Parts: sequence; structure tokens; C-alpha cells
Amino acid sequence: MINILLAFDEEDQEIGSFNQGCREDYETYFTGSEHERITYISSNSLNSLNIQVRTEQLSSFIFAAYSHGEINKLFSKSGDYVSSTVNIELFKNSFFYTVSCNTGMQLGGDLIANGCKCYFGYKTLFNSWLGYKEFSECANYGFFKFIEGTNTNEIFEQMIIKYNQHIDDMYVEHFFQASLLRENRDGLIKIGEDITINSLKQAI
Repeated sequence: MINILLAFDEEDQEIGSFNQGCREDYETYFTGSEHERITYISSNSLNSLNIQVRTEQLSSFIFAAYSHGEINKLFSKSGDYVSSTVNIELFKNSFFYTVSCNTGMQLGGDLIANGCKCYFGYKTLFNSWLGYKEFSECANYGFFKFIEGTNTNEIFEQMIIKYNQHIDDMYVEHFFQASLLRENRDGLIKIGEDITINSLKQAI
């Protein structure tokens, strides 16, 4: 069984409600699941030391993070918890999936250079809009497909299709929200190898 670490900054004043909603989607998805080694990391423990403690003994794992991001880091009110200089070496042999702003511009590549197998994230700002489930459905879609065994090259293609479907459905009556969703689609980026969850299990 592979370890799955899920970090959500649900107390952030700007994006906390969106992150909390995504966490609830994850909890629903994993209810009754065969995956037993699931750890949720909340705002009050989302810091570099906790990330280190939870990852340093793992030979391979899956990591998802929903928080603020910049070009070279993920951060919470406690500071940087993953960056190009903080904890970067701990993600060797991992699948790294983040819904955050701009980390695809540098952090993703730095993770791969330090042994991470595959990174999914965004090279632009990530937009959300409360009351529109399309944003969370698109944001979470790729992670769930990975858990179900789809390879990462195909996941990227399917995420673009999912985005396009929602954009087309929203465009006429909700043009502004559809435009924000389109920006998310255009910012989506995958870096690293074409892997499946079984690839990671074999690395344990």
C-alpha cells in the first residue's frame, strides 16, 4: 500500500473556502476506499517540519497540496513548506500534484531535478470562484484519475478535455467564470515521467 499525503490550507482568508471544499471532495472520494495510508495535513500543521517528518522515511508516495504558491515555493501562514530550497529533496520517487499559483514555472522543474517522478501544477495564477463546482471538479480530476490507475500522459490530456467541456457548458450564461476556467486550463502543466500509481508501488 502506498502512502498518500494530502495538504489543504483551509484556513487561508483568500482561498481557504475553496481548499476546504476540495478537501471534502477528497474525503468523499476516499470513503470506503482500499487506500488505507491516507494522511490529511491541515492549515495548523502545514509547515516545513511536519512535511519533513511525514515524508523523510518514505521511499515512494503521493503528495497533493492545495495552498498559495509562487514560482519556486508553496507556503502557508507558517511560511514555506516546500520550495526550491526547503524540503525539495524529500520528494524523490513521488507523484506531486498541486493546485496553487505559478509553481509550474520553477518549483515543478526543481522537484523533477531532485528525483520527483512527476509533477502536475499550474504555471500561471490559479483561479477559483465559490459557487461554481466546475473549478474544483477540474482541479481534482487529474488526481483521482491517477489513483484509479491512469498514466500521467493520458491524465494531462483528459484534464484538458474536462476543462474544455466545462468551459463550453458555461460560456454562454457564465462568460466571466468560463474565462477564468480557461485561464486555469491554459496554465496546467505536467513535468516529468509518464507514470502510473503502480509505478510508484513498485518503487516502495
